Amino acid sequence: MKKIGFLFLFSFLMFLFFAFPAGAAGTAEVVYLKNGGTGDGSSPEAALGSMKDAYAALDLKKACTIVVCGEYTQSKTFQHTAAYGGSVTLTSVWDGVDYRKTAGAVYITGEFRYVCTGAVTVRDMDYHLTGKYYFVIAQHYPFVLDTGVRMVSENAAFDGSAVGNAFTILAGYQSGQTTVDGGKNPPTAVSKNASVTVRSGSNLVIAAFSRQIKNQKLTGTSTVTVEGNAEVGILYYAPIGAAFDVTAKAVVNVWEHAKVEKICGGTSKGTLDSVTLNWLSGEIGEFSPAGGGAETSVKNGYQLTFSDVSAAKETFSAVTKLFKNKEQVSYDLPPAPETDPLLLSVKVPRTEPTLDMSVPGETADPSSSAFPAWAIPVAAAAVAAAVVAVILIKKKKA
Repeated sequence: MKKIGFLFLFSFLMFLFFAFPAGAAGTAEVVYLKNGGTGDGSSPEAALGSMKDAYAALDLKKACTIVVCGEYTQSKTFQHTAAYGGSVTLTSVWDGVDYRKTAGAVYITGEFRYVCTGAVTVRDMDYHLTGKYYFVIAQHYPFVLDTGVRMVSENAAFDGSAVGNAFTILAGYQSGQTTVDGGKNPPTAVSKNASVTVRSGSNLVIAAFSRQIKNQKLTGTSTVTVEGNAEVGILYYAPIGAAFDVTAKAVVNVWEHAKVEKICGGTSKGTLDSVTLNWLSGEIGEFSPAGGGAETSVKNGYQLTFSDVSAAKETFSAVTKLFKNKEQVSYDLPPAPETDPLLLSVKVPRTEPTLDMSVPGETADPSSSAFPAWAIPVAAAAVAAAVVAVILIKKKKA
């Protein structure tokens, strides 16, 4: 009886080992993703059905790509289970095929978060929002909203006027949001640079540092670049949601044909080391240290680099009045990129989204089963092995 019990226990443990391998990592560099996908991600016909499975299939030590090749719906906040040293690009254009045109590819999402655990680039993607915001938390990893990204919402409040009314990108950490799925809350002491680049998109809000984290100790430099034809409602060059007194530096680049309605300090009182604005072209409507709701002080001043193009703008004098250290450079304005307007698809589900701006939502993707697709046959094999073992023992005793 002891042998039989041992064999059953051994078979069960083997099932757990194969069904849930610790630290299992994928080997693919490109996978396809769409709603209802049940394949291995190797082609549009064999697409995966969840972002969780897409990340799991990738070799995240390398430069990887997730191709949204049909309608894909993010139903909850997404966050990978571990940090990675490679990069992930999300796109709907791959290998010469624009799946937005050939298969109606669109990224549908409610009011959720996409939490980065490594470098992320989004390129040639259409977002259809069902709520008034979407939130990217970069966690000090490089985040790029590249060319060809468009977004539209069913909600008229999606207008780029506030963090909760925009496609919002946070360069740093979010209070209460664990650094990885199932991990620890973000640290208050951070000595890391941050980088956010946007080249397309509209109704954007960008925060150069953290949000709602108290007693911060920040060093390093956060660089926010707005270029291409991106349209930003508010760009916060300081931490938001909590008071701060840090030695971090902010660098803001605005050029090409980009538009920024307002560049401002934090939403609570605080102090930074310095602010550098490189304004070579594009539109800036306002620069205000108190425009976020409270005065942001700068210990080592404001530095400006500008060109003849930016100097000719109607708002130039008002925007740059605080900048004592100025340098003029030559600049050749490139041609304006062309982007077709994105129309709201009738296929977008009209469901009430789950709010999670202050309290993180669940990080698991519900479209991913709790068991891998191959877990059932593995379990069956384990049970069969146990049964055979019992039969053999009985025969030996007989």
